[in-house]
Amino acid sequence: MPLSRWLPHRHSAGVGGSTPSGTASFDNGSQLDPRVDRTPGELHKRSSDSSIQPRSKALQPPINTARDTTPRLCVNELRVDGDGHLPLSTEPSPGFTEVKPNAREPHVFENEFVRGKLLFLLNPAALPPGATASNSTDTAARVEMFNGKQRLFWVQLQLQFKQAPPPNYELYIGGEVPRAMQLGFFTERGCHLLLSVLRSLVRGLHFSFGEAQSDTETAGDDAELPHISFPLITAVDQFVCTPAGQTPPVLGSTDFGETTEQAKQRKRAGAKAYSFNTEDTYSFHFHSYYLDFARWQVTNVPGMKPTDLRVFWEDMPLHLVAYFVKPMEDSASSRHSRHSRQAKSYQFGFQLAHAVVQPSSTAAKVLALLHSGQAVALPEHTHRLSGVKFSLFVKSGDVAARLEEIQRRLARYEVHAPAWFEYLSCSRTHRQRRVGYVIAFREAVDEPSTETGSSASSPSRKTKHERLLLLPALVAFSPLTFLENEGDRSPSRKASTSIFTNSSLSVRSSRGKFETIENER
Repeated sequence: MPLSRWLPHRHSAGVGGSTPSGTASFDNGSQLDPRVDRTPGELHKRSSDSSIQPRSKALQPPINTARDTTPRLCVNELRVDGDGHLPLSTEPSPGFTEVKPNAREPHVFENEFVRGKLLFLLNPAALPPGATASNSTDTAARVEMFNGKQRLFWVQLQLQFKQAPPPNYELYIGGEVPRAMQLGFFTERGCHLLLSVLRSLVRGLHFSFGEAQSDTETAGDDAELPHISFPLITAVDQFVCTPAGQTPPVLGSTDFGETTEQAKQRKRAGAKAYSFNTEDTYSFHFHSYYLDFARWQVTNVPGMKPTDLRVFWEDMPLHLVAYFVKPMEDSASSRHSRHSRQAKSYQFGFQLAHAVVQPSSTAAKVLALLHSGQAVALPEHTHRLSGVKFSLFVKSGDVAARLEEIQRRLARYEVHAPAWFEYLSCSRTHRQRRVGYVIAFREAVDEPSTETGSSASSPSRKTKHERLLLLPALVAFSPLTFLENEGDRSPSRKASTSIFTNSSLSVRSSRGKFETIENER
């Protein structure tokens, strides 16, 4: 359709069109009265009048999908009872006390067996977009600790034993889940491959996939839980024993004082060369480049793509535990013993779970939209463009991550719909109504203020690119695909006249009547 047919004349309406055959509207919803006839000259005068300014309504702040729909890591202290047992739970539970990752101060805990401090750290540079390990101030304070380090998590602990461990018992530290793992053939083979690599790297590794009778049955006292554990003495990266009366290392420091040579000697000597007592303070830390708890996945393993931890143990929480284990009567070492619940005496435990944050009332409606696959009308104040309400149809929860990415990319754009165009053919044999929209895009960038001191103003907003598009009705609200090729500055091809014409046709009912412009929107 020639562009000239969209220009204002007596029988086809343009910007400010006013004949009975057409109307024009600005994006605040106001319309020029179609009952008042105006000449083309008057139309031109009004459209060029500086007092008539296109008005637009700014987009409301988008819903924070990272906060409302993305699971986050929850760490809780677990209560150890007087018999040295931990509660068995097949579901993530609040536990005993919440532990805040990247906190400024260590978490202090105590039970009948130990008193201690824990610092659970996540690499701030590796956190997913929108995730918060603790509050932003605490996380920022931990950035320096991870500078130059690729580790994804870092655990620092300090213990004093309140009860002397029995002779010949070894102290193990590791992770376990509360019921048996149901692994597929290939997943199990992959696990055995990973464990064989770990066994070659860490001396004394002990593991089991669990011995419960079904995937919903918790293990009995004489059964092994699914676990991977190591002798604490040989597994941790640094280990320092501080005699009574001396000052132990400060949790939060990058070095506890053990040299590389001392660490090698400790690991060569093994657990048998060391015994714990109730007088000294034991400080140690360990970290990993392969477990990304913030994203709840195994990563950076050569030849293996990042894998969700739920592949291995579904939605069960992971328990970070330390326990003494009794050797078997016919074995001198606990590494050949069965690590059953009745053979273990837990010293402490912490639960790690990937839990969904309770959403706000607004986000709850978005969650319903994401999971039900039904059309859900969003509140009027949410995501408004030109005062138009809309509904979305989605079929997968993965769309939440996509929405977050789209919101991030669109944040630098200002969008205005200053006017629409309508053309109505009055032919009795072939009545058609065509609708088009003027869409203005302004790409802006924030530039830091040049002023210094307390009088410094907020960052200025500078326009980078401007685009004015004339789009037919069926295209105006299509995905903004040009954003995907923002680096391509080559001139765009002229749209085919037939394509433009066909996509601007309005929808007619069975009676041949045209839908209103509000419904077409």
